[in-house]
Amino acid sequence: MARKSKKRLYGTGTITQVGDAWRAQLPRGVDPGRRSKYCATFAEAEIWLADQCDRHLRGLALDDGLTLLGDYADAWLDRHTWDTGTEAAYRTRRRHLSPIDSVSLEDVRPSHVDTVLAEMRRKKNRKGEPLSERYQRLVVGLLSSILMSAVRDGVLSANIVDRVVLPKLPQVETVVLSETEARALLRVARGTRWHAVWWILLAVGLRSGEVRGLKKTDYDDRTGSLRIQRSVRTPHDIGATKGKRERWVPLPTACIASIRAHADLIKADAGVPARGRRRGSPSVAGSPWMFPSHVTGRPYPSNTLWKNLMAHVKAAGITRLRPHDLRHSAATFMIANKRPLPVVAEILGHRSSAFTVARYGHVLGGQHREVADIMGNLLSEAEEGDSSTLAQKLAQ
Repeated sequence: MARKSKKRLYGTGTITQVGDAWRAQLPRGVDPGRRSKYCATFAEAEIWLADQCDRHLRGLALDDGLTLLGDYADAWLDRHTWDTGTEAAYRTRRRHLSPIDSVSLEDVRPSHVDTVLAEMRRKKNRKGEPLSERYQRLVVGLLSSILMSAVRDGVLSANIVDRVVLPKLPQVETVVLSETEARALLRVARGTRWHAVWWILLAVGLRSGEVRGLKKTDYDDRTGSLRIQRSVRTPHDIGATKGKRERWVPLPTACIASIRAHADLIKADAGVPARGRRRGSPSVAGSPWMFPSHVTGRPYPSNTLWKNLMAHVKAAGITRLRPHDLRHSAATFMIANKRPLPVVAEILGHRSSAFTVARYGHVLGGQHREVADIMGNLLSEAEEGDSSTLAQKLAQ
């Protein structure tokens, strides 16, 4: 039979004797759920209540008893709402942290991260290949996010991953098409349902998920512009763009012509094999998507985009290219042709032009040389005493 202890001050919780144990229950002002804990003695119950109330006053998270890393990691994953792809990726990476699940959060050290990395180096992926350095960094990045959450909750004072030496990533060469190669790619794709896709990627540098997420209503034929407002991760996982904001991008006249030709192909179901179409799926002509799959009527999966690009790249005589390299090529073309950096950043969907400069600053080298030559000419004329010419040029 349960019985309460003597009357306590309002807002300090309650302590109730249940058999041989004492149940301490938090006040509603501290925890709306009024969580409780069973203690062996009345004194332990008093100490637990006082500690929780003190943590609440200091703005720290209540102690849920999730002191082990594994328990806290699972709770962290459960209490967040992820999109389907992100949750699947996080839970897969979470399994690689199992060697240190039994370590207390307060006791996690860089050596424990080294243990995780050493264990991952002994594992193979589904193809029988060693796990890449990039994937190892992603797993450590997940651990860092979990520990940073513990810091924000007041459970930890610091994130030890900041002191970990991570595996170095191999330098991936960014491929940028020449103007001749870009024209060759568009030429071999002419007349196919991919011609407009390559045109958009090369003209305004959309991400592959953004171009796959375009709907027919996103194109304004009156202004010749595209509205970018969503991105496709998988055909059934469609969300906001990477920058989480909508933007409008103008299209070149030739690109507009390609989109109109593509719309005619879609209306006529031209070039679309009936074989393989999933039963009950809408025809491409009735699909709301600008670039629908002939199998499902929904956006293409990323590997379909990749396979078709590889076929056209090979036909164009280009050695190697990824879909994202078309975005790099578009950015390089715009900057090399002296388009204003804020405009380029807006078209690409970058946070700011500073990020664009950091990513594509090497393209500005030629423009730096032009500025240096202009300044050299100005100053040389001044040194020769032609101050009137210098004043005129500075006034322009």
